Amino acid sequence: MGRRSKDVKYHNSILAPFAVYTGIHLVTARVLRMSGVPEDHVLMLAEKVPSTISAVYTATQAMKLFGIIGAADEKGADRSNHDNINSRDNLENKDLNQQKRKQFHWQQGWDQPQYSDEIDRVFARHIGYTTYDLLVMMNKSHHPSAWVHHIFALFGTSAMRVFKQGAYFPTCFLPAEATVAITNVLYVVQKYYPGSHNLITLLLAIRCVMFTVFRFAAAPLCVTHALRNVTVLGADGKPRTNPTLMERIRAFSDKYFRTLHPVVSVGTCMNVAIFTGLNTWWTLLTYRALWKHIKQGRAKLNIHHI
Repeated sequence: MGRRSKDVKYHNSILAPFAVYTGIHLVTARVLRMSGVPEDHVLMLAEKVPSTISAVYTATQAMKLFGIIGAADEKGADRSNHDNINSRDNLENKDLNQQKRKQFHWQQGWDQPQYSDEIDRVFARHIGYTTYDLLVMMNKSHHPSAWVHHIFALFGTSAMRVFKQGAYFPTCFLPAEATVAITNVLYVVQKYYPGSHNLITLLLAIRCVMFTVFRFAAAPLCVTHALRNVTVLGADGKPRTNPTLMERIRAFSDKYFRTLHPVVSVGTCMNVAIFTGLNTWWTLLTYRALWKHIKQGRAKLNIHHI
């Protein structure tokens, strides 16, 4: 049975991002009112600014953690520092940093040593934003799936900060926040420029691509990557070269999943199942909206915050 990890503490604030996003919302709302925007439009329009900022930050940081982006900067830094590497210590530190970057791809966060301040900071800011957004949602009716998404995201990231275990899968779903930006742009265009058929068609198509890449593919890619990189030991205690899928699944469960605290393991199963279901359903809805728009010249407004 797993245990709660207590030996590392981080102090990344939840209140600070909550205050920042709330402040941005209030300033935006005031500007909208001064610009003559109808009062019943202000709440949701003001929400689009902090939600876009949060989406870009969260998705970017998550992809950096996985090494999907930032490689060019690292290479540039390596070139600029090449002449300064004159000792074995520097070379060893460089190799260690590269090893740590690669490590996250598969097992970052499954046990205490891999849970880093960078992950904790992303989770803290995501919690701060989600709390703000839930308060906004309370002032207007929203689709039930949006509530499910936000509540489970809030509890999932909060549990990661408490137990500091199993951060791999929650982090896998964070790049999906990138879809919020295109959804917000589409919301504004559909609401205020409904006659822009070609522009709306283009935005709907872009949204389909982004949902397919960032949401629909998230769970399959993360599960596949985890299983491909798990070490399966033979009877002699040495790594197997070509283990079967079931052997990989058993090794994954025994070596990593069962070492987690029960709250984390159950929560991980629930969150992966729920977010996979929501992401699949929402992706299908984006294609249906595009099809209806092309065929009938109209598309329904978006489910909030997908």
